[in-house]
Amino acid sequence: MVKSFCCIVALSVYWLTLQSICNLGVLNTIVFEMYRTMAYRVVVIFASLWLAILAASAQKTTTVQGVVLDSLSHEPLPNVSVVLVGSDRGVKCDENGAFYITTQSDFSHVRVSLLGYRTVEQKVRVGRHNKMTIYLAPEAITLDEVLVRPGKEK
Repeated sequence: MVKSFCCIVALSVYWLTLQSICNLGVLNTIVFEMYRTMAYRVVVIFASLWLAILAASAQKTTTVQGVVLDSLSHEPLPNVSVVLVGSDRGVKCDENGAFYITTQSDFSHVRVSLLGYRTVEQKVRVGRHNKMTIYLAPEAITLDEVLVRPGKEK
């Protein structure tokens, strides 16, 4: 970015030099018009490239880092699924319940889920580093009755 800024400054100085030479009458009008047109094109091309590079680098990186804990025991939960809602990115927590995701995708929430626990969604600030501690509450799944039938014997 600094290099492109220096190039634009150098081209601007070149442009001003050509204008001052023309004002002194050293170059005739035809030669100056040729140099001025060429210099104008070069300045426009470099300015366009600089703006394109600036726009491409403007995508903000969003980082989500955190730990997932059981809401009752405050123990870390391993293998929890952490998905960025609205993107194709997701990870599983390590054995300490920790996770880390970096992306440039657009999304607004993180969905955290594990079998036997309630799924949680938390809002994320796009383009920033988000640090969070997520507590998952156990979800009781009860069965009214279980019916076991013997299989057919051969």
